[in-house]
Amino acid sequence: MEQITEVSVPRIEFETVSWDQPDSYPVSRRRKLASRGPYLAALPQPISELPIRLPPALVVALEDVSNALSRFDAGVGNFSVPMAAVLLRTESAASSEVENITVSVKQLGLELLGKGRSVNAQLVQQNVEAMETAVKLSSSLGHTEIIEMQRVLLERSSPEQTGGYRQRQVWIGGFAPHVANFVPPQASRVYSLMEDLLRFIGRTDLPALAQIAIAHAQFETIHPFEDGNGRTGRALVQAMLKANGLTQSTTVPVSAGLLSDLPGYFRALSEFQGGNGSPIISAFIEATWSALANSQTLSNRLADLQERWTNELSLRSDAVAMKIIRILPSHPVLNAKLIVNLFGVSEPTAINGLVQLENSGVLTRLNSNARSRVWLATEVLEELEAFANRSRKRNPV
Repeated sequence: MEQITEVSVPRIEFETVSWDQPDSYPVSRRRKLASRGPYLAALPQPISELPIRLPPALVVALEDVSNALSRFDAGVGNFSVPMAAVLLRTESAASSEVENITVSVKQLGLELLGKGRSVNAQLVQQNVEAMETAVKLSSSLGHTEIIEMQRVLLERSSPEQTGGYRQRQVWIGGFAPHVANFVPPQASRVYSLMEDLLRFIGRTDLPALAQIAIAHAQFETIHPFEDGNGRTGRALVQAMLKANGLTQSTTVPVSAGLLSDLPGYFRALSEFQGGNGSPIISAFIEATWSALANSQTLSNRLADLQERWTNELSLRSDAVAMKIIRILPSHPVLNAKLIVNLFGVSEPTAINGLVQLENSGVLTRLNSNARSRVWLATEVLEELEAFANRSRKRNPV
């Protein structure tokens, strides 16, 4: 019997494309000379009917991590901390960081209150919304749903690039396709390639996480949009996790796991394009284990904070201050308006609850402006930043 040592996928081919550089193209004469004539664009091969043969060891690894993922997701509802909202934001922030869009937890919290001034915080918040959209649309994944994910991601920052697949050639790195690190397929091929990818996503004969990893790599190779491909592709991962039943209650921050070895992730994408699907599947397995361990650590530490505050303050369960303590992990930056909207209390009652927690040391006031006071749960912010820092390290826990 033939021994399977790697997951064979079709190596991408290339086709010659003519290049009509406009005379007004704003580059130096030297660069114009370097980018004259035709160039090579990727030509990904269909995968919708591809026989996927997995090495036995990889099958076992996929089964182990998938079972752990399902157990974690099933247990989220029993956590004392609102982890679903927390992990959605951590995944969105990590996915953005893969694209070098970084933001502090405090800046993102201010953006959620409408008090932010950081462009990156705005971009990450849009990614949060794209992730939410992906999960909501997971029951039916087609062209419309994927285009909608990218629209939500970019509708405020680059609306001109939304509404459909790209209509022109793009490339990654360099000033022209001739010198680029990678040139995705021609725009005229995107729809048919995405149609093939969607048929692959609809298959039911593969281990879910292996299917998700391969679909993700093919999506990034097709590069169907002018911008937002990486973040949209990782939002699609979350949609597929839910569609395949691996998650139902939460968003497991796989992107945070990928952050622990970004060079390995990018190498795995390159190896996929070269015909070997094993590295990208392995990258997703390791990223999922890392995400689960990191998420459990975060959940435990946030629960410890809540338990300490509850024991120290001896609040009634229906007290506004107690209600605020329960939502601090998902809202570590807050103001009276947020409390009014969440709990339906009056503004004076909301302020009294916030001041009570400030006087007890649970909250710190960010500013002294009486009309726009903002409070911080500093210890929660520190734990969320620690989560992000662990995500950037191998073996984070």
